[in-house]
Amino acid sequence: MNSSPKPLLLDILKKLNATQFVSGEDLAEMFQISRANISLTLQQAKTFGVDIQRIHGKGYRLATSIDWLDASQIQSLRQETGSVTVLPVIDSTNTWMLQHPDDFEHGSCLLAECQTQGRGRRGRQWTSSIGGSLTFSLRWDFPFGIARLSGLSLATGVAIARALHRVGLTSAQLKWPNDILIHNKKLAGMLIETQGDALGPIQTIIGIGINVHLTAEQREEIAQSVTDLSEHFSHPPSRNAILAILLDELHSVLKVFTEKGFAAFQSEWESLHAWQNQPVSIMQNTTTILQGIVTGVNADGALVLRTPHGEEIVHAGDVSLRRAS
Repeated sequence: MNSSPKPLLLDILKKLNATQFVSGEDLAEMFQISRANISLTLQQAKTFGVDIQRIHGKGYRLATSIDWLDASQIQSLRQETGSVTVLPVIDSTNTWMLQHPDDFEHGSCLLAECQTQGRGRRGRQWTSSIGGSLTFSLRWDFPFGIARLSGLSLATGVAIARALHRVGLTSAQLKWPNDILIHNKKLAGMLIETQGDALGPIQTIIGIGINVHLTAEQREEIAQSVTDLSEHFSHPPSRNAILAILLDELHSVLKVFTEKGFAAFQSEWESLHAWQNQPVSIMQNTTTILQGIVTGVNADGALVLRTPHGEEIVHAGDVSLRRAS
């Protein structure tokens, strides 16, 4: 997504719902602009994943209601403490947190209605849309150096899986090292970035993206099998409720990780791994460099494979995991 929605677009969308039409005349009066300007602004909506129904003489309404993010509502649903900031549009919540470290304390969360340059692992772009995704970053500080962060992404995956199970998505599983799957289709992913002294302390920015509702056009743009929450719920839980549960689970897991490392989650992660005891290929770019059966992960979060040549240990680095054909 190379462009950004105008602030006016989000303001107008917040005046619409899926149950009744609002006339262009009423919208023009609300915002003190012309009806033509209202029409022109709403033409942007589809670019950002929002379908608008327009009927001459009636006005505009949403094809699907938008569950807007609300920081105060999120805070009221949480057990843990930590600031929550909601921005309408941003390039990347991870990038913003990294660039403004003094604005966010340990345990704080930044989320956006729309990220225009969301990033995934290995330089991939994360697709998000207005109301159709849940994309946020959490700052978590560790008193030790980067060497003890091994397995952090896997521990984070356990927290996400726990949260999804709590909202009823019990089929959510993990894929080494950074993905959350449902029936082998990607629902969510994460990107963890660090800054600070290599020997400690370290500040981590944990970026997480969850597909809530993907349009047909977005599915075509994504070069892998994907799914979203709307496929698995007739009425998906509120994004605010999901985030409150996610943040509580993340706080719980990260506190234990600080004390005990990934070893405390090793067996739980293996029980959640979608490809446990399955044949897989380890890829570097498009080249297969190793094949074997997944027997688990070690205490550092590295993948353990059984191969014809014996046990092999695979660290995340620049490799990716695929099911063997």
